[in-house]
Amino acid sequence: EEAGFDEWYELHGTKDEIAGNNDNALGMPRLDPWILLEYAEDRYTMERNPYYGSVDTAGQQLPYVDTNITYPVSFTAPETAELMMFSGDGHYNWNLDLTKLPLYKQQEANGLMWSIPYPNKDSRAFYLNLTYDDPTWQSAVSDVRFRQALGLAMDCETINDEIYLQTASIPVVTHDCVYDPAAAEALLDEMGMAELDADGFRLAPNGEPFELPMTLMAWDIGYNSQAPFLTDQFKAVGLNTSYEMVEGNIFWDQLNANETQATIIWSFSPDFESDVAWPSFQPTTKNAPLWYEWASSGGELGEEPPDWMKESLEINDAMSNEVYGSDAYKALEARRDEWVQNNIPYLDFVEQPGIVHMFNNCLGNVATGPLYHHGSWTHHRLIFFKPGCDPSNP
Repeated sequence: EEAGFDEWYELHGTKDEIAGNNDNALGMPRLDPWILLEYAEDRYTMERNPYYGSVDTAGQQLPYVDTNITYPVSFTAPETAELMMFSGDGHYNWNLDLTKLPLYKQQEANGLMWSIPYPNKDSRAFYLNLTYDDPTWQSAVSDVRFRQALGLAMDCETINDEIYLQTASIPVVTHDCVYDPAAAEALLDEMGMAELDADGFRLAPNGEPFELPMTLMAWDIGYNSQAPFLTDQFKAVGLNTSYEMVEGNIFWDQLNANETQATIIWSFSPDFESDVAWPSFQPTTKNAPLWYEWASSGGELGEEPPDWMKESLEINDAMSNEVYGSDAYKALEARRDEWVQNNIPYLDFVEQPGIVHMFNNCLGNVATGPLYHHGSWTHHRLIFFKPGCDPSNP
């Protein structure tokens, strides 16, 4: 009542002990290496947690660094973050935009910083909304040949070269990303999309004009930078494709409301176990919001999926009842991968691309690998400042 809430869980939700970099975490107990000490609009300061439970091999309590001051400009003002690293004023930063890696490598010559791409546990994927409520849309996307054609129209090698500087792998799980636009066109013809409108774009199988609009998060350079590539590649096989960018809250609201027709965002393949609660090969809000609602509500809400999608739920249920890594589990993994290849619930175009991490040369114990981007922050507890090193003149 004092805080102005009706329920205890509403108050609990304001005490953010998970995301330690926001003002709700002030004064909250944590098990992490650092705890939030001060929070301001332009920076937040964290100090060593005296109750952190890990030690090094000599018995010294971790982390080594006493104070951690973060300036939240990496996404709002990335140029500022880069200049701080180039000048030595910043000691660590990471960036989703791998096209900047050559610039960072040039700056290494100044002796103040160095950069390394860590692989991301997430992959990059294109999603069709298989439950979008429009008969013309459904006449195309519900046919697996349409999804196969999109896979053949994708030039994954070019996207990996131009955006990810060959740090990613070419997909092998969701589909074999073989660039063959002629085969894509043949599949589209076969499924009933051979007729063209006045602008030269394919009509839907029901004879109506067909459009493939992508809705993307405006802030997320790691996912929207490939939209022009896919737009051109899909247009090249006769599909009227476009994209727009919206703010993050609008993006998620539209996605959850079944209003988005297609998007580009992460997937958890080929390591589906990265999201054990709801792996991305099952129906999700990204590819089938109504089927996801049905599955997560026990059939009380949403829309019942077809049998081919129900099979993904059966496979995951069976996997959850087997010991991870056992022969029975591996057999189910093989069945899962075969199901994904046959049904194509979404399309990866690169798998586990790198994310650039930048470090000041005064930092020691920096891991060069093997290390995933998402796991790298745990390693920061082992980083130390080299004795007598001047961060602005290492």
